[in-house]
Amino acid sequence: MSTRIIKFALKTLIAKAKRLTLIRFLLYPFAVYHYKLNSIKYKHTEHYGYIKNLKNRHHNERCFIIGNGPSLSPRDLDLIKNEYSFGTNRIYCIFDKTNWRPTYYVAVDHAAIENEIDANAIKKAGSNEKFINYFSRKFFVNEHNVHFIFLKRKFILKYFVNNPVLMERFMPEILGEDDSNHFAYRFSTTGTCIEFAMYMGFKEIYLLGVDNTYSVQLKNGTRNSSIKASYFEGMSFPTDVVSPPPPVEIFTEGYELLQKYAQAHGIKIYNATRGGKLEVFERVKLEDVFKPDV
Repeated sequence: MSTRIIKFALKTLIAKAKRLTLIRFLLYPFAVYHYKLNSIKYKHTEHYGYIKNLKNRHHNERCFIIGNGPSLSPRDLDLIKNEYSFGTNRIYCIFDKTNWRPTYYVAVDHAAIENEIDANAIKKAGSNEKFINYFSRKFFVNEHNVHFIFLKRKFILKYFVNNPVLMERFMPEILGEDDSNHFAYRFSTTGTCIEFAMYMGFKEIYLLGVDNTYSVQLKNGTRNSSIKASYFEGMSFPTDVVSPPPPVEIFTEGYELLQKYAQAHGIKIYNATRGGKLEVFERVKLEDVFKPDV
């Protein structure tokens, strides 16, 4: 039996164990202590101060947040190459097909960073500023243009898979307003990017390639090492992540809360994705965004 198979089997067992309510109950005190300790440590890092200085950097400007959905096309990216933009996760795999490069790169899913995303590729990605989950910092030691962000979340005793919980329970409207510089954990990197963009002061936010359909093909409700995830332009990658994905409803609820916040603060969020199933935000055609009267 190969080492890879053994590692995958162990990860599967650990992932399943972590979702048992009894195990989570026993882990709860440790999880809370671990989170609070790291929150305090984070506030004494240079990254905390750096994020704080990003508040309203782009006051009243517009940006594009790029998802990795199958609808994303290099031709669309070429249209926005002179715009402020956020790229996420494996977006670097499309770089050989477009001159576009994201202004900011964001990766916050620790499991994906550990198992699926190529840390070396992130380091070489075209963006000048990269923002990574603080808990994934061990993969990015002494990288001058990598900054860590702290994601605020609550430890859920009863795991949400097949039993969605209301996002309001653990998605406070923080956006730096409590001066903590912590961002909410929203299960989708796109959601984190939207919050980050609003924190930076962008007043017009366009989503592109955010299909809001889970791209990993599933077998019996779990991922399998032989399963491949479909991304932009029909590209696919093998994945070893063993955690079952959150229901799409979880992502949608997060987007609804972000939209509610945006509307209350005069921020416009548009969906320029070609197709997909995200209907929370007003739909626009990407070409129309660049017309003189828009």
